[in-house]
Amino acid sequence: MLINRFYMLLLLFVSQYVFAGSQILVIENPPPPIDLTLVNRLWEYAKKEMGAPNNIAPPKITLDWNVPKYARMGTQFPTIEIPDMPIQISIAPRTIDSEDRLIVIWGLGHEITHYLFALQENGWDLTLKVFSIKRRHHCDPEFKRITRGMAQELWNVYHSDDIRGKMFEEVIRSCANFPQQ
Repeated sequence: MLINRFYMLLLLFVSQYVFAGSQILVIENPPPPIDLTLVNRLWEYAKKEMGAPNNIAPPKITLDWNVPKYARMGTQFPTIEIPDMPIQISIAPRTIDSEDRLIVIWGLGHEITHYLFALQENGWDLTLKVFSIKRRHHCDPEFKRITRGMAQELWNVYHSDDIRGKMFEEVIRSCANFPQQ
């Protein structure tokens, strides 16, 4: 148990890199089970579905012990209220321990979709000092279509009807529980 914790802590200080065009380049403090090939597949899928510029920079993804208890992960960007917020996707470490690895990957796809929606709404301009978000993503038909499509993309690789069903349920649940987001 102590050795496992040591290795987990060691992994928290090592970054995992994937070298490819406009793909997700790094997850800071990565946990071992995240398959970046699948995350990149969802990144490319979402970019295509949303008509994003090919050279748009991917979000930074990091483990974050400050993710609120009610959330597993979240997309952050600077706003008028919090102008010094970094642009990133934060994953709660507890999520890695408590969720199926495909659900974690799909969750990252969900957050990537938030990221792209925010960029789209702000003219794809990553140089902005603050981002303005008016559109409510979770109940948006396009957001729901894209995140359901991500579940299908993962099913195409792993053929797990149970996990795909859980992902489809999350699409419905996120709209029902957090319609303001």
